[in-house]
Amino acid sequence: MALRGVVGIFFLSAVPLVCLELRRGIPDIEEEEKNEKRQKLVRKKQQETQGEKVSRYIENVLKPHQEMKLKKLEERFYQMTGEAWKLSSGHKLGIPDLPEEPTVTAEEVVTVALRCPSGSVLRRRFLKSCSSQVLFDWMMRIGYHTSLYSLSTSFPRRPLAVEGGQSLEDIGITVDTVLILEEKEQSN
Repeated sequence: MALRGVVGIFFLSAVPLVCLELRRGIPDIEEEEKNEKRQKLVRKKQQETQGEKVSRYIENVLKPHQEMKLKKLEERFYQMTGEAWKLSSGHKLGIPDLPEEPTVTAEEVVTVALRCPSGSVLRRRFLKSCSSQVLFDWMMRIGYHTSLYSLSTSFPRRPLAVEGGQSLEDIGITVDTVLILEEKEQSN
């Protein structure tokens, strides 16, 4: 029995110590919730900073790389199809305005017909006093640029010479005339 008494005293003296140890071992629920909230805030901040880094990377690295790759593919496609001219920015044609076409009954009017390389014939009326440059302006207006095409008389066949300040009458167009539109020889 004495042994029981010693064991009982030992247990009674150990109970407060065991309670303290148990209390230390059981985490405080409020403190645990605070830690979870802190962890969520930290994760959210980390995700925001990573999201910003990703968007900067996409804008500064991926998009320019993709655009460059697409441009190279487009260049290769046009070079392979023989349409490399589509890659240039081109030049403005600067098509001038034509004077208003005179009526059929007007005096001093001449009709000029252009025989195009396609075989079609286009006609337009001009005043004889009109500048001879108007013929080239009309030619450009209908899609035949002066750098690629030239005008010549039908018979005798000779290139039409247009000098500044000359009228249609001055260059020899005094009656209804047919002019031939020819492609210029390209020199390399």
